Amino acid sequence: MQIAKSKYGVGHAQQFLDLLWLCGGRAKLRPKEYYQYGLYRPELSKKEKAAFLGKNRNSAHMKKVNDPKLMNYELFVHDKLLFDALVSSLGHRSPKLLAYAGQTDLGSVRTLQSKDQIASFLTTEVEFPIFCKPRFSSLGEGATQIDGVDRETGTITLGDTTTVAMSDFIDRVLTEHADGYLFQERVNQSPDLLEAFGQAPAILRYVTLKMPGESAEVFYLLLRLSKPDSMGVLEYTEGLHSAEIDSESGRVISDFWQVEGFFSTGLRSNTDTGMAREEIVIPAIDEMTRIAVDIHNHFQSIKILGFDFILSDRGPVVLEANSAPSNRAIQRLRDCGFFNPAFDARMASLPGR
Repeated sequence: MQIAKSKYGVGHAQQFLDLLWLCGGRAKLRPKEYYQYGLYRPELSKKEKAAFLGKNRNSAHMKKVNDPKLMNYELFVHDKLLFDALVSSLGHRSPKLLAYAGQTDLGSVRTLQSKDQIASFLTTEVEFPIFCKPRFSSLGEGATQIDGVDRETGTITLGDTTTVAMSDFIDRVLTEHADGYLFQERVNQSPDLLEAFGQAPAILRYVTLKMPGESAEVFYLLLRLSKPDSMGVLEYTEGLHSAEIDSESGRVISDFWQVEGFFSTGLRSNTDTGMAREEIVIPAIDEMTRIAVDIHNHFQSIKILGFDFILSDRGPVVLEANSAPSNRAIQRLRDCGFFNPAFDARMASLPGR
């Protein structure tokens, strides 16, 4: 509150009134989003502020756009196991599945159904690092990287260098993710991205749009720099860099957005490497765009889909999909609410506005 007051002259009382109607009214923003979007700025009209879409309203709105009654293949999006199988069947790359923890027997896939089986897999069968994630989850919940196992101490070293007891980790897998947990290969990022992003995985978030009877097209494309120990991105992670990418040229077309507590900062360069945004060009952008459009075209009744890619040393890899992609980062990057007519003219033809 103090920053908004000192920098923009917006008093605490005005901020409180803004929060009251934006958080409690139709917009249903969270207080943190009010500040991260910069909605305290006096130059924004009440209508412009109300056009912003927050986490609480995003899922509900996406369900209106993607009518659940028409989404015959929605399970293929939410079930990471089925989605990876679909991606592979279409001739595209997804992370290699090393083992699956769950009660469903997957035939040729290494299936782990007990604590002893998971422990044996981690201590005798794995070449680290590996990446793990729940079969059903979103926003990186439950996902982690494992860098190694110490058999003498019975501990696991995670990608952020912390250690946890292997028995505790396995207990969480079997209880919190009883509907399935995936152990995958750790995808190695393309060396072509090293100069621009260093060791931070560069996740390309495609959001595609498909109208009835038409081919899918790119709605917008984001670059999201994750932590070096991850292949996914949590929403509003402290220090997270995001930027908008032109889906035709692969060039960065916005400042980097860095999250710092309740506020976000626009940066002209990547603070990890110092490379200016104008110098950054994502390679293989045509191939990734083609893959995203191809996959979406197999979901005839879903209008908006999100796809996460990483450019590996073997080419583009599709990490996962989402039928309710978060639109928070793109709103901040464009400084324009999702329901603002200026956001994208194509939005006018979608339901749920």
